[in-house]
Amino acid sequence: MKLLLIDGHALAFRSYFALIRSPLTNSAGENTSAEFGFLRSLLALRREQAPDAILVAFDPPGGSFRHARYPAYKAQRAATPVELRASVEQLKRFLPLAGIAFEIRPGYEADDLIASAARRAAAAGWQVRIASGDKDLCQLVDERIHLLRPASGARPARELGPAEVAEEFGVPPARIRDFLSLTGDSADNVPGVPGIGDKGSAKLLAEFPSLDALYANLAAIGAPALRRKLEAGREQAYLARELIGLVEDLPLPAPETAWRPGAPDRQAVQAWLVDRGFQSLIAEFLGESRATPLASYRCVEDAGELAALGARLAAAARFAVDTETTGLDPLAADLVGISVALAPGEASYLPVAGRCAGTGLGLADLQAALAPALASGGC
Repeated sequence: MKLLLIDGHALAFRSYFALIRSPLTNSAGENTSAEFGFLRSLLALRREQAPDAILVAFDPPGGSFRHARYPAYKAQRAATPVELRASVEQLKRFLPLAGIAFEIRPGYEADDLIASAARRAAAAGWQVRIASGDKDLCQLVDERIHLLRPASGARPARELGPAEVAEEFGVPPARIRDFLSLTGDSADNVPGVPGIGDKGSAKLLAEFPSLDALYANLAAIGAPALRRKLEAGREQAYLARELIGLVEDLPLPAPETAWRPGAPDRQAVQAWLVDRGFQSLIAEFLGESRATPLASYRCVEDAGELAALGARLAAAARFAVDTETTGLDPLAADLVGISVALAPGEASYLPVAGRCAGTGLGLADLQAALAPALASGGC
C-alpha cells in the first residue's frame, strides 16, 4: 500500500508565484493561481503515484513552537500575500468535498505532520511518498519513505531515495539533520556554523558520525582555523539542530481508515470548480469522461416569468447577454431570441421569433422587461 503526503502550503506557494506575472482569475476577479496549480499538481500526483491514501498537511496560523524557541525563525520571509492566504482557505474548503483528507495541528508545521504520518505508515508496512521540495524532509528518507521533489528552474523533478540523498548532499539521510545543523538553512533563517559550507559539513560528518561525536572530539581536528570556527559556532549548531529536527510522534489517525480518498460530493465539487473557473478539472475530480450537468437553462414562456426575470436582472451586479439572429450581418439580420445568464450554469432564453409553445410574449414585452436591467449597467 502507498501513502502520498503533500506539503499543502509549499505547493500552494509555488503555484501562486509560478503565475505571479500573469495570474489566473475567476469571473469575480479573484486570484486563483494557487488553487489551480495546486489542483493540477494534485491530479498529476494521483495519476502518477496511484496512492491508496492521500494526506495534505498545512501549516497552522500563528506559527509553530520553533518561532517561540527562536523568534528569528523564518523572519526574513515577506508576509504571505492576502490572495495566497485566501486561496489556501479555499483549498481547505474544497479538499473534503473531493474526498481528500487534510490535517493541521496548532503549534506544529506541516513538516511535523508529514514526519509523524510517514513514520507511522512506514512502520505499518506502507510505501510513503512525500511531495515537497523542502530539504529538511530528506532526514526522513529510507527504503520505504521517498521524497518527490518538484522541478525548480533548470533542476528537473526527481524522486529521492537513500542513494539519491547521499549523492546530492554527500551524507546519508540519517545525517541530514547534523549536516544542516552545521551549514544552517537560509530558507528558514536557521543559523549554522559560520564558514562551514556543504562540502565542509559533509567531510566532517564522514569522519565523525554525528554532531555530538564531532564536538566531543574537537581536539582531533588538526586545522586550527577550522577548530576555532566549530568552537565559536557550537551554540548555533545545536540551536539549528533543535530547529531542524522534525516531530515524528504526533498522534494521528491510521492512514487505512482516515486518509483513503472518499467519494466526492459531486454537486458541491462541480459547483466549487465552476465558481473558481476550473471547468476543465471537473471531469477528473468526478472520475468521468464528461461532467454531470449542474445547470438550469429554461425558456421564458409567460409574462409572469418574464417580469420575475426582469426584476432579478435589474438587481444583479452583473449578467451576460447574447442574441440569436437570422444571420451575421447586423444590418440585415432579424432578432430570433435573447439569452441572459445570471451565474455559471443558470440562463434563460427569451424568444422573439419561433416562440416556445404556449408563449404569448412579443418584442415589446421583452423590451419593457429588460429596460430597467439594461439601464442599470449590469451586463
